[in-house]
Amino acid sequence: MTTRRPEPPFLAVVTDTTAGGDGVARREDGKVVFVRGALAGEVVRARAVRGRRRYAEAVLDEVALPSASRLAPPCPVAGRCAGCCLQHLAGAAQLGVKTDEVLGLLERLGGVRPERLEPTVTGPVWHYRRRARLSVDVRGGAPRVGFHTAGGRGIVPIGDCPVLVPALAPLPGAIAAFVARASAPERIPQVEIAAGDARATAVFRFLSAPDAGDRRRLAELAAEREVDIYLQEGGPETLRPLAEPPPPYPDYTLPAHDLRLVFSPLDFVQVNAAINRALVDHAVRTLAPGAEDEVLDLYCGIGNFALALARRGARVIGLELSASAVARATDNARRHGLEDQTRFHVADLMRPEGWRALPPPRPGGRRTVLLDPPRSGANELLPRLAELGVGRLLYVSCRPATLARDAGILVREHGFRLTSLRLFDMFPHTEHVEAAAFFDRDG
Repeated sequence: MTTRRPEPPFLAVVTDTTAGGDGVARREDGKVVFVRGALAGEVVRARAVRGRRRYAEAVLDEVALPSASRLAPPCPVAGRCAGCCLQHLAGAAQLGVKTDEVLGLLERLGGVRPERLEPTVTGPVWHYRRRARLSVDVRGGAPRVGFHTAGGRGIVPIGDCPVLVPALAPLPGAIAAFVARASAPERIPQVEIAAGDARATAVFRFLSAPDAGDRRRLAELAAEREVDIYLQEGGPETLRPLAEPPPPYPDYTLPAHDLRLVFSPLDFVQVNAAINRALVDHAVRTLAPGAEDEVLDLYCGIGNFALALARRGARVIGLELSASAVARATDNARRHGLEDQTRFHVADLMRPEGWRALPPPRPGGRRTVLLDPPRSGANELLPRLAELGVGRLLYVSCRPATLARDAGILVREHGFRLTSLRLFDMFPHTEHVEAAAFFDRDG
């Protein structure tokens, strides 16, 4: 048996930076190499660690000539943690990389370009994240609570995370201390943390019921960190509060629309409160609904967009797969006196029967769609939207590749124009970006 010798380091000029934080270079043999952590314009020394047929992956040994956009990451685990891959790149350059990525994918995968690119919306870049899923690993000694490693399956232990909102930032370290004292730490695979405007929550997933000692230690953690703790031993239906009587669920506000939305600790909410407010404001301005409009909010969640649109007088019909989210959306509408203008239904939009909850359009009314699908996109839905006679569509996407694919289908096959595109920096220091693409075939 022969052992493959490691490849020697090589010197390269980096010509581009991907949104995932890789520098793009070319070796002397002409092969493209993606160098983790290198930036466009730099001269680096790197070592190839994985070869592919058309390219190679490399790790950075030395930055011989740094870019003017390079920063020293403030987080001690930057580069090892998969949570942030762009902390070493200045903020303006981050936005440039993400914009180029989105426009490039739209052109390559969809064959389209927006008629108008609006300025990117930015917000806080530290202590912005109000939701996170922490993984727990107790193998090999002290428990590790944190996020997955970059490019691997291990867990990077986190003490105080600088991108989590202040109410959540110290929780990873406090949770690790609890796990170290738990009666069966191997039975705790993960913890989901979330924060509303005033309350923080932590959902501990247990593979078996915690004993009295664990419950007592969890109560101490809740009091010390001012966090509402929930237990979950199975699916979402097994969620229950640690304390009795149960605390109220967290909520967040949309001040421009005089709304306060309540959510369960397991409900999906956008991670960045400031950018979410800007995104909702943009949706309302772009669609500008009036009393004659019927808006279909597809993947409506807890009513984040629907209730703001209803405030403008539109009739809004929300469809969503999650029954708990639909119940929350209905309650939120009732709390604000919007129950007559809104209807929320549980529906699997990937199946034909999921559309049966949709009533026929009102005579003379204008039907508009707000579409906020999961990362897999919505290509299966697009023919149905065309059949419904939709003339205006705002597509909110967290994954540029599926947005690009679906944009091409809307333009080429269904007669839409990609009228405008606006990016929202929902996830600073990461490869992710939120996009709002407006499609029109009415004018």
